[in-house]
Amino acid sequence: MSLEEALNRNSDLLEKHNALLEQVLSKAGAAKPADEGAASGKATRGKGKDKDDGAKGASGPSFDSLKADLAAWLGEFAKDEDKDNPEGAHPEVTARKEALAKAFGSDKLQIKKLPEIAEDAAKISVLHTWLHEKAKKVDKGFGVGRFVADPESADESEDDDMGV
Repeated sequence: MSLEEALNRNSDLLEKHNALLEQVLSKAGAAKPADEGAASGKATRGKGKDKDDGAKGASGPSFDSLKADLAAWLGEFAKDEDKDNPEGAHPEVTARKEALAKAFGSDKLQIKKLPEIAEDAAKISVLHTWLHEKAKKVDKGFGVGRFVADPESADESEDDDMGV
């Protein structure tokens, strides 16, 4: 099977899947005009999802998933040896912790520690939005999602004359 045939078959199956999904949703009484893009075979994944999550409140991101996302984001540049020497930690770790603390103190959150919002779906949604739409997409000239530049090591600043 060639690639073109495989793509055509995939497109046909996707259209069939969307048609069946539309039938199921209409039988359940949950079909909305906003789903017309799915019926025509257009990808609508992610569109309008955040708006519904904010309106429903409880169907938004969970506290545990937010906590895991924040831990992964904060630990991306962390190393085991940083625990013994916090002053020697990568500057990105420190900058991300400062940015998170600043977000905690924002007008929308006004918290000091993450567990304070464990039962507040609105604040969980606000922090989730901040992490995924601001913190991970910030570009201060050091790369997307980066707050500071990589530190210069002592080895890089030396000449390449190999000690001669």
